[in-house]
Amino acid sequence: MPLHRLALLLAVFTTSTAFAQQPLRLAVGAQKHLTIPGLQRVAVGDPTIADIKTLGVSELVVLGASRGRTTLLVWTAGATTPDRFEVTVTGPGSLTSAPTPIDTTPEPSFTATLRPGESTTRPTPNLKRVAIGDPNIADFTTGTDTVTLLGVSAGQTTVLLWYADGHREQWLVTVVK
Repeated sequence: MPLHRLALLLAVFTTSTAFAQQPLRLAVGAQKHLTIPGLQRVAVGDPTIADIKTLGVSELVVLGASRGRTTLLVWTAGATTPDRFEVTVTGPGSLTSAPTPIDTTPEPSFTATLRPGESTTRPTPNLKRVAIGDPNIADFTTGTDTVTLLGVSAGQTTVLLWYADGHREQWLVTVVK
């Protein structure tokens, strides 16, 4: 077998093995949190199927936006090639409108420091959707044009908010003893 055909076959085998070893399955509207030490950069093949958000330096949130399959590439420090994940989103339909790509800037637009049992309420006119990173640290309730955050236990988590006009916010919640 010629050397160039062997190299091509090896490249195809390596790629398909990576996909087979790292599948991600989630439903439309669901999210999956991944911890990836040394996270440098991410890319998704089709953001209308899966939306990606980096949280800090080693966390990644994958959101199922609409039914289908796409590829997620994750670059980590010291790696020569990205890790590949095959993302399959199942379930009926899609989100009302596919989310626009999120700004991956790690700076939150709002920060809150709470104690367990303490709460704070923020105005959120035209809010469409809310997701919290770890409901064991903080939880939320929504009212008419407001979100109330409640401290649950010590730690730090993020809250992602989607608005009807397409913009998004990331809040950082710290719960102290």
